[in-house]
Amino acid sequence: MTGDFLAYLASEVARLQKKWSLAKTGQAFMLWYAREALGLDEQAALDAVATEGANDKDLDLFYVDDSNERIVLGQGKFRKTGKYEGSRSDLLKLIHTTDWLENQQGIRREGRVELVSASDDYGNARANGYSIDFHYVFMGTPTKEATDQALMFNNAALGEWPPKHVTMVDMKTLLSMYSETTGIEARIPKGAIDVQPGCFFEQDRAYGRAFTGTIRASELTRLYKEYGDDLFARDVRLFLGARAGGVNAGIRDTLESVSESTNFWAYNNGVTIVCDGYEPNPDGKTLFLKNFSIVNGCQTTVSLANAKAHVESAEVLLRVISAPEKLVDNIIFFTNSQTPVRASELRSQDKRQKKVKAEMDLDPNPYFYCLRRGETRTLSRARFTRDGNLQVIQRDDLAQYLAAFRGFPFIAYKDKGKIYSTYYDDVFSPDLRVEEAIFAWRAGQAASEQIELHYPQLRAKDDRLSLFLLKRGGRLFVVSVMSMLLSHRNGSNYLAALKRDVVTSKKTLNRLATYSQVALTLYLMASRRIVGSGGIEEAASFLRTQESYPSLKTAIDEEWALRSIESGWVAALPAF
Repeated sequence: MTGDFLAYLASEVARLQKKWSLAKTGQAFMLWYAREALGLDEQAALDAVATEGANDKDLDLFYVDDSNERIVLGQGKFRKTGKYEGSRSDLLKLIHTTDWLENQQGIRREGRVELVSASDDYGNARANGYSIDFHYVFMGTPTKEATDQALMFNNAALGEWPPKHVTMVDMKTLLSMYSETTGIEARIPKGAIDVQPGCFFEQDRAYGRAFTGTIRASELTRLYKEYGDDLFARDVRLFLGARAGGVNAGIRDTLESVSESTNFWAYNNGVTIVCDGYEPNPDGKTLFLKNFSIVNGCQTTVSLANAKAHVESAEVLLRVISAPEKLVDNIIFFTNSQTPVRASELRSQDKRQKKVKAEMDLDPNPYFYCLRRGETRTLSRARFTRDGNLQVIQRDDLAQYLAAFRGFPFIAYKDKGKIYSTYYDDVFSPDLRVEEAIFAWRAGQAASEQIELHYPQLRAKDDRLSLFLLKRGGRLFVVSVMSMLLSHRNGSNYLAALKRDVVTSKKTLNRLATYSQVALTLYLMASRRIVGSGGIEEAASFLRTQESYPSLKTAIDEEWALRSIESGWVAALPAF
């Protein structure tokens, strides 16, 4: 795939450079990146790379993302060979672009119109609390010094308000973007569907080419038996079961009635398929599909396959859309209205989530990362069971634990939906190692168990304030304090050295249990100090906003500084 990607990118960069009369290939490269990674149209992407050029202060991309309340600052290094070595000095130059962006008077003296405008926009966005995302984009692999620098920066910035984060976008990440853009991995390469002749029409529009027609319910059943859940690789959820009163139970009831089954076409929303292309057979009875997936209609399809009666008499509305990959997410979102789609569910199709899922599945000690509701229905339990426990990590649980671990416990507790929007790049950054994700999740397990052990003691003491603090996101705040203690004890870059077999071992879980016990004690102590005499009412206010994080972190840092004087206390926390 690497060769195909390099050829594609070289061709696309050349096309963009010619189309927009750009002086440098690097500018065309970052225009491509802004289009693919940030989802901008080409004109908006062109505006985002307007700072690139003479005296640009190493800033190749500047974009204020109002929808996600962030400022994206980028530097790009394009090489046709894909062998550029990402360096620490390049990264530091990018990070220090904020120094002159904040110096509006100095930029005005230099007379660069684009930079003056960028500086003004930067200042306004920061005043409104926007985060900063540094994107160092290069076609190759990073040096160890560059990787260490990025980790040091991100660890130092944990919990800062507004947030800052460095993302290293190397060849591996760019290849992943290419795979996602082409959609090859998430679709069935080719297939055929029998349609009802004379019951269809076609149209060409800005979104692409579309076929709308009628198929027999038995044809959907055949497709499901042939491809299974692979048929829904681009859908945001798998089959949810036929619970009483639900949509799927209604489908079942309709099919079980002789008279109602013939009305199925009129009652049901139908099935939507996206594909790279389709061709009807001249006889009008068959549709040949290339790289296709059902993006809406999983519940209908599986309900039909599970039905025990009258499937042959039922018909289903079918839409087939041959559309560019960048429109597929919108098609998924707007066609899934029968059962509303949350932003977190739409992220199940995100390349970063798929990368985490694929890497969690690897040995040693695989985990099943559940991205979509209904996925565990077909889970191979033998592969993912250890010590009698099923090793399943739910997407939302991981998101909350990882957010807390990375310094956003208040967001994880009060506004977890923002993890998938405003804070997505901070929590699920492109350079997230699966070892860190598993480690954060296991920290969450340890915190939850520790809190359960403490509940009886606190009830016996009638300690209402402590109970209040632990019942309201306590596991997330304990995880956040665990992260602080782990960095103090092991150094800010300890996560980079953790290997898969260490992270997934019983020994690590036992070590995390020790950290969770200390973290819980310190969290309650620090929170009580911050709340003061305000009691539960003040505690509720404290837990309400991420802006409380600096005061919590300061309290923990001060406690560590005081206690670390006693070397025995530090040694009691196991090293990683």
